[in-house]
Amino acid sequence: MLNHITTNQCRMLLQEANFIKKQYPKRIKEFQEILKEDRSLIEMSVDISAKISTNTGGHTGEIKDLENERIKNQILIRNLKTEILYMDNRLLQIKILENMMIRLKSMQVQCIEQTYFERKKPLQICQKLYISRSAYYRYLNKGIEELTKLYNQNIVSDAENEEK
Repeated sequence: MLNHITTNQCRMLLQEANFIKKQYPKRIKEFQEILKEDRSLIEMSVDISAKISTNTGGHTGEIKDLENERIKNQILIRNLKTEILYMDNRLLQIKILENMMIRLKSMQVQCIEQTYFERKKPLQICQKLYISRSAYYRYLNKGIEELTKLYNQNIVSDAENEEK
């Protein structure tokens, strides 16, 4: 997914990352509170069911209410678990994206260095060929092959001149 990404998508993902990083601790606290509440409801329902098993009384309505509350809490817990998994997944994608951005920055530095050397190279070739820069770029437009032929011709002609 993250192999082909635009800068706008990058910005949007980073904004989402900041939002998720802010929401993540709140959601985990909420999840822990609901878990505590669910545990206390389970304990209460166990206590009430123990009382009912010893005394046959009219506490069934109370047990049903506690069971309903426990079911609601279990649904909330499932929803929060899926939300936390989603956040974990997004945070992982964001870390991958941050690593990609670091690599892109290093590639950009390498690209700048490479263009510097490429700009320096025509000057060296021009000096060796004794031609102007404009002539070099004309030959460059024709193709590198033409330029190398010209370079080889100059070397051969220089060698012939030295022999004479």
